Amino acid sequence: MVFVKEIRSSLATAVFAPKTKPHSSENAITLQILPHELLTHLSEFLDGPSLINSLLTCRRFYHIFRSPIHWSFAPRAPLDGVTVSAGFNITFAQDASNRDGWLFDAIVTTFEDGVAQEHREGMRRQGDRAVVSRMPIRLSPRPRGVKMGYYEVEIIKEPPSRMLPLRIGVGLESHSPIHPVGSKDHSVGYQNIDGFIAIAHRRGEQFQFAPKYTVGDVVGCGYTFEPGTKRAIIFFTLNGSIVGEAPYMVHNAPHNYHHDYHALISSGGPAVVKVNVGLKKFLFEPANDGSVPFSLHERNATLTPTEEEIEKIAQLGLKAFNMEPNVLENAVDPLEAPVSDGLIVWWPINDCPRNVQSHLPLHWATEGAGRFNRQFYYYECKILTEGLGLNSFMSIGLATKPYSCFHQIGWDAYSVAYHSDDGNVFHNSHQYGKPYGPSYQPGVIIGCGYYPSTGTVFFTRDGVRLGDAVTGVFHKFYASVGANRAWNAQLNFGQEPFAYEPANRDGNDDLDLELVEQMVALDSM
Repeated sequence: MVFVKEIRSSLATAVFAPKTKPHSSENAITLQILPHELLTHLSEFLDGPSLINSLLTCRRFYHIFRSPIHWSFAPRAPLDGVTVSAGFNITFAQDASNRDGWLFDAIVTTFEDGVAQEHREGMRRQGDRAVVSRMPIRLSPRPRGVKMGYYEVEIIKEPPSRMLPLRIGVGLESHSPIHPVGSKDHSVGYQNIDGFIAIAHRRGEQFQFAPKYTVGDVVGCGYTFEPGTKRAIIFFTLNGSIVGEAPYMVHNAPHNYHHDYHALISSGGPAVVKVNVGLKKFLFEPANDGSVPFSLHERNATLTPTEEEIEKIAQLGLKAFNMEPNVLENAVDPLEAPVSDGLIVWWPINDCPRNVQSHLPLHWATEGAGRFNRQFYYYECKILTEGLGLNSFMSIGLATKPYSCFHQIGWDAYSVAYHSDDGNVFHNSHQYGKPYGPSYQPGVIIGCGYYPSTGTVFFTRDGVRLGDAVTGVFHKFYASVGANRAWNAQLNFGQEPFAYEPANRDGNDDLDLELVEQMVALDSM
């Protein structure tokens, strides 16, 4: 045993030596002389960062890491009622009789907008238990070319009560075995009972997120980086379809999910799940073939129209501009918001928000003004009927594609919207909007305009401009409207005169083939 400790010490020195490059021949020789069996044994005692550095140091570790044992799950400490068989079949069988009351680690006071607020950190129930993967998900087995960390969980049995949620997500290797995912240590968890997401950097606060899931469903969780930026993203899938990403910004500052995340699963009561870390094919196809997850490259695409868009505009003119439901890919979605004649939208009677987006982007110019003689791009939305209930409201604005099917506009990254319930404008913020204008209701016409030259978004109400909402945002925006609980609205892209008169004078005439041909000529210069 002393010999093993000495070898482990030598290995750590080789891995972490600050003056030695990871791929140096000295390190390679040091590790190459060790027997394969000894390396395998030692790797079982290394934490995630040590394993990563070992992988960089010695290619032999790559083959060792392919062993399923290194991707298995286990509690960080012995826990009553939690068993893991074959490394990936997890059974929670803890006593869940004590469901009353909450436990917490500490009471912390924070200040937001100058207001003191008390928070209970580390909220949990008596029966909460959590298991964590031995390896970070970004190193999980996957085909060559796949640049995301990802895993999936099949729900075999769920806890018997809404008071005992099951959560699936990511967290640090050091996550507490008695805290649910999303309650502490930078973890993020998607919850079965209501589809909410819990995020630890907001002290376990929960937010409306996606559909709830149940027995027979397969929930996936991934970690990747947005192409062209340094923004880290945690996203979730349900039965092979993207349902959304963890909140980009909740209050007034974006949150960057830069951590060495491990797969993390917790349950408040008896449950059974099966985990797939890539040892068999995923339901979420991009995790199998290496395609860009979430089509993230489209979010900051150039403003130049595609050939398909140009052809459609040439053929249909303004009729090319219509709304379409934002639905789950590769799945039957019974809660989509149906669209009549491309412009009239009926939202379903459902607590979870749904949204629609224009088929084509609202703008095409690469330099801002000039093409189609427009200084700004604009559309209007007339509210016909409103939904019922305290949490029923509408959001009108702009967003990139893809966008979460289950969020109001303005909640996710690269979106801005004017909300009906409080008159606030939400810009990339899941919870806090800024005061902007009056609330709105049936009969009101809300307009949304965008100056691509300055990246300015503004709104109008019954033909009166309310002022600039945000400036300096340059994205390929689509007209986007969200609501919940049976709202009804009609969109206008210029098929009828706008209530906001300047929009009628700013080139919002019907588009014709001659103008499109001029645009094509400019693109070819």
